[in-house]
Amino acid sequence: MLFDCFKDDKPKKGTKSNTSLAKRLVAISKKQLTNTEEEYFMLHEIWCKLTNEQFSRYGSQWNKIGFQGRDPATDLRSTGVLSLLQWLLYIEAHPK
Repeated sequence: MLFDCFKDDKPKKGTKSNTSLAKRLVAISKKQLTNTEEEYFMLHEIWCKLTNEQFSRYGSQWNKIGFQGRDPATDLRSTGVLSLLQWLLYIEAHPK
């Protein structure tokens, strides 16, 4: 599963495992979108699962699903790749 890398076997508050997960999440949130193939795939998955329209990386169509501009990366600049992962997790957990 896409999010298995975040799973820890019931970490207890303050344990090394819990701290490690927090560090991973902070690092991912600082990773800005840079048009990698993986990020393109994540944006494509988000778009295709939420709309029935053809995917385009840039354009005003992103407004339809809540983005403010032509490039979703500008809206995600403060939360980086973590935002894309959250979108994907939500879409996976709540299919149409």
